[in-house]
Amino acid sequence: MFRKGKKNDKIDSEIKDNVNVDNNVNERKPDDANFNAVMEEISSLKDLFSRRLMEDKQKNELIEYLKERSEFAFVEPFLSDLILLLDRMEKTDDEFVKTLYEELLDILNRRGVSQIEVGKEFDPRYHNAVQIEEVDDDSITKMEIKRIVRNGYILSNKVIRYAEVIVIKPKE
Repeated sequence: MFRKGKKNDKIDSEIKDNVNVDNNVNERKPDDANFNAVMEEISSLKDLFSRRLMEDKQKNELIEYLKERSEFAFVEPFLSDLILLLDRMEKTDDEFVKTLYEELLDILNRRGVSQIEVGKEFDPRYHNAVQIEEVDDDSITKMEIKRIVRNGYILSNKVIRYAEVIVIKPKE
């Protein structure tokens, strides 16, 4: 039924040659020079991969930093203007304006903007001393806040405006 022809003989011959080549590969012993060259190449590729991975990580961190800064750079001037408006509204006796002040402050709080808490202790991370008074009082050992001049505001742990305060400190 199946006849062998010249074409089939040629295929059989090629198969036998391939089998012989494969057997020769398995019979060869590794050449130390080639093996060392391959290992050096693998080592250099591993080093290159590690450096590229580190560069990618640094680029991603930079992109995230720039993205965060650009978003804040757009919002900060707007918030600063609103804070100036709050300052004016805070000092009025008009009940309607005071209601607007409370409502605007509430809106800002819902958007993540909050007033900086001003306690007794002066903290330069959140407070700006606009005036320092020296007092002769033994109970005062470090700089303390006497009075708030202007409220400070913070957004996502970033100070928009420092709380401006009058500070008392012990005489030296």
